Amino acid sequence: HPLLFVMFLPMVGFGQDLVTDTINRQVWLPFIRTYNDHDVDGFMALHHTDMMRVLQDQGDLLRYVEYRTSVANARERDASRQVTRQLDLHFTERTHRGNRAFEVGYYQVTITNRSGVSQEFYGLFHVVLVRENGTWRIWMDADTSVGADAEKFNNAAPISGRG
Repeated sequence: HPLLFVMFLPMVGFGQDLVTDTINRQVWLPFIRTYNDHDVDGFMALHHTDMMRVLQDQGDLLRYVEYRTSVANARERDASRQVTRQLDLHFTERTHRGNRAFEVGYYQVTITNRSGVSQEFYGLFHVVLVRENGTWRIWMDADTSVGADAEKFNNAAPISGRG
């Protein structure tokens, strides 16, 4: 019956919004905060212990322990250079089904040096998330700078739930 199909369509969208809001609260808002604060423990807690980080521009793949070391090294490097960083995420695709999610978007990282001079960097990311025991975590995170720019970032949808 076509009418039943139309009646249930809004519920599908509503369910996606609930999942998206949950992922934002459990993953992306803490991800941004812990990234900006160089909080290695908090940042890595958002990742599944069987995760992989794909560095497309470098042609490399890191597992959890290697990625944790890389994140800790970045904290030390930024501290020694006295730079701060500010991450923002915009999405082009957010697909969820059951305990899996696939999300695509652009990021902007603003690096500010000790003199107050800022520079923006952009990237395209693809992320697979898994939900276990009601908690979403990053299972695969891949990104590249190829083809990413301010225009594509600004044309993508900003993360909701900030405030």
